[in-house]
Amino acid sequence: MKKIFLLLVLGLASCSTPRNPESWMAFERNACLPTAIAMQAGLQRQGIESRVVRYAYHRQGAVVGHAATAYLFPPGENKLWVYDFEGSTRARAYFSDALGIASQAEIARGRNRSIIQAEFLDQ
Repeated sequence: MKKIFLLLVLGLASCSTPRNPESWMAFERNACLPTAIAMQAGLQRQGIESRVVRYAYHRQGAVVGHAATAYLFPPGENKLWVYDFEGSTRARAYFSDALGIASQAEIARGRNRSIIQAEFLDQ
């Protein structure tokens, strides 16, 4: 009986996996695109409509790119959220408007960045 218990405990311990296999991305420099893709995949597995938005803006004379995940939550309601490394924030834009989503996400985060280009990854 003790042997069976020990084998059961060892078997369960060897099957443990990380809760978030994509968590390594949070610590990587410039990992916004793979993080947005992983977030979109996770949301879609839960039946939540989502899209990856890539956009560019000027910062200190250079063009800088960023990616985020736009999603509608709760399902069936027209409430747009945008997720990136800072977490989720509510944005007021049309789900089909990449430039509007990018602009509103930056405004919601308290940044006054002029978005020069935006597109959905799936286009």
